[in-house]
Amino acid sequence: MTGNEALQDSAGHGPVAEHPQWSPYQVRPIATAAEQAEAHALIEDRTCWLAKRNLHALPTATGLPADESNVTAIGMFEDDVLIGCLALHHNPSLLAITRAYGQFGADFARLATLWAADYAARCGVDAVRTVVIGPFAARHRLETHLTDLGWSLASHSEESAWLQLTAEARPTLTALIRCAVPLSENTHTLWSTP
Repeated sequence: MTGNEALQDSAGHGPVAEHPQWSPYQVRPIATAAEQAEAHALIEDRTCWLAKRNLHALPTATGLPADESNVTAIGMFEDDVLIGCLALHHNPSLLAITRAYGQFGADFARLATLWAADYAARCGVDAVRTVVIGPFAARHRLETHLTDLGWSLASHSEESAWLQLTAEARPTLTALIRCAVPLSENTHTLWSTP
């Protein structure tokens, strides 16, 4: 069943519910010790995969935030199995994603992009930002992939690029991704270009 079919009644008429009972993906804070261990293992696997290909990756030790103010470790789960994780930064002038790691082959970047655009809209901000770190030659492929997904280049330097994604409310996204991340309070605008 497709996402659109899930939102139609038995006669095929328009949306019948904003929140279907089941979604294949769920985005939620990483809260338990088991989820934290699963996220650490995913980060370690992804970091090793990148290193074997001479691609830039942050050291595993930087992983996801632990007790950082205004930063929440977020996981994306498929049928309750972690397929990706990221750090979500939120405060009165910031909504950004950093340290994103996806399971190889999980299409995490596309799913996280859909979720981030909708989440930013629900938080009342115009856009969300992310950073790609590393020398241009190493980060070019990821930058290209993200721009193909709708991100635009906001600024860049020798060692990093900031990308921005316009907020877009997607009310039917819950047929695909259920969000259990609390909305950021008092988040109104993004930071200026670094």
